[in-house]
Amino acid sequence: MSSSAESYGLRGLAVAVSAIALSALVPILGVPPAQGAPRLVPVASAAVSEEFNGAAGAAPDPSVWTYDVGGGGWGNDEKQVYTNDRSNSRLDGQGRLVIEARRSGNTYTSARLTTRGKFAFTTGLIEARIATPRGTGLHPAFWLLGTDIATVGYPASGEIDIMEFV
Repeated sequence: MSSSAESYGLRGLAVAVSAIALSALVPILGVPPAQGAPRLVPVASAAVSEEFNGAAGAAPDPSVWTYDVGGGGWGNDEKQVYTNDRSNSRLDGQGRLVIEARRSGNTYTSARLTTRGKFAFTTGLIEARIATPRGTGLHPAFWLLGTDIATVGYPASGEIDIMEFV
């Protein structure tokens, strides 16, 4: 395995997300049950749905996704530098987004995709099918931050961890 195609000791897939759907749950008063209390019926209305159905090697949909680029110490003293390069993030042509960490010498690169500035919500349901790798130094995560992070900073903006795998 060449160092330029190495994925923290793993070949190929670092994190694959096969679908993400964000649905607002709208409570609707339905027919009251026999006890007389109203019941809430969740009705899904997709605000954003991303199935990653593009061609192999394509970038994820720019109307949904953008990149945080830079790094080398961001967040949790991370070693990698985040890029928008297709070697680090791309569609696989089979309905999956591949995010791949790569090493070249002592430099590690990866991708950090975000929906910041693309859409926001206050209530809803978020679903994702995510495959994660195993390996020393890997920390794939899927999380939400408040839309006011640029003005109030972290942690005041809030955070909801959907999935973190260490």
